[in-house]
Amino acid sequence: MNTNSFMDIILDDMEHIIHNTPFCNGYGEGYKSDPKRNLSVYPDIRDLMKHNFTKKYILIYSNDSFAHGCDSKVLNKKEKTRVIEKILQSNKDKFFMIIDQYAFNHFTLRQHTNCQIWPRKYFSNFLGLCLTDQTSSKYIQNQRKHLFCSILGRCNPFRTEMFNYFLDNRMEQDNKISYMCYSKLYLDKESNDEVRKNFVGSGGDERWRPQIPFNNFEDVSAKNILHVDLAHQSGRKMMPLYDCLFNVIVESFPDTGTAFYTEKSMNAILYGHIPVVSGGPGIMKGLQDMGMIIPDYIEWPIWDDLELAQLNIDKTKILKRQLKDLTTRYKLEEISEDWYPYALRNYNKLINLENESLEEEKEICRWVLTSTHNLSNPKYQKFYQ
Repeated sequence: MNTNSFMDIILDDMEHIIHNTPFCNGYGEGYKSDPKRNLSVYPDIRDLMKHNFTKKYILIYSNDSFAHGCDSKVLNKKEKTRVIEKILQSNKDKFFMIIDQYAFNHFTLRQHTNCQIWPRKYFSNFLGLCLTDQTSSKYIQNQRKHLFCSILGRCNPFRTEMFNYFLDNRMEQDNKISYMCYSKLYLDKESNDEVRKNFVGSGGDERWRPQIPFNNFEDVSAKNILHVDLAHQSGRKMMPLYDCLFNVIVESFPDTGTAFYTEKSMNAILYGHIPVVSGGPGIMKGLQDMGMIIPDYIEWPIWDDLELAQLNIDKTKILKRQLKDLTTRYKLEEISEDWYPYALRNYNKLINLENESLEEEKEICRWVLTSTHNLSNPKYQKFYQ
């Protein structure tokens, strides 16, 4: 499938600006600058302020596709939005079209008359890292044995806080939990002493230090637990998690202010789980906007729009209180059966996400061609028909 078909709209008076860079060489190459196509790539969006805009129309989008994805670690949402605002103010004679999923504050940029935003919905830049080739809807169970699982993976303070909470409340006794707490690219490069140092350094409770690396349902060896060898994808593997109902996920870069999700959230849907994702504001709505059904057994709308780390409001504490209340509010067998048909529906929706994306891209192309007065140009009608 030709993802990002709008890239092939080449006009004399329009230039393409691509920002960001794929997070590792092992997962896609990313797009490169091509003067013949009026295409410029800026891995660091701040360098875009040095760009000389010579065309009347500018189409801006991220260096993402279904085959490669960018992390959300270069600046936070506010800082990225300020960069674009400065560019808009300095180039009022130009018209900017921005295709964006999570990087910018859309309301702020829409206040500028020389800018329009397309908030992309049916897209996941980490779909290529998901376990789509190893899953099947036939594995999804209508009865579950465990209320939740949580595969915390790489070390960060928010995951460490969640792990402390699990063990403080003895939740590891009835649920499937893993925290490798590694910091480097490959787990097997770090000794147990090193990952335990990571744990304590990120706020880990000394009582639980000997438990790290932790996994209560599989061998804790690096090769067995790692979802993906980031350089060669040779370690991609399913885990015995189909018997869990919820999946508590602390996403990557949760404090950048972006609704950024990776294969961690996507894999939860492939397992038939109800994703409970802690991350930037609106991250659960982002999954919902992508077509996923997200029930409110856990009342996620209460905390979803909150920043993860801010004074006086602790998003994580709200989530933890709700997790603790789950066992008293519902019976596992009842909500397992209630959820089952929606788990199948979500699975099929994600498996067919590229087809949904193609339909959205047709509308994006129609918008670009309308804005540049080329909608009736026979050369480009194939992009939206």
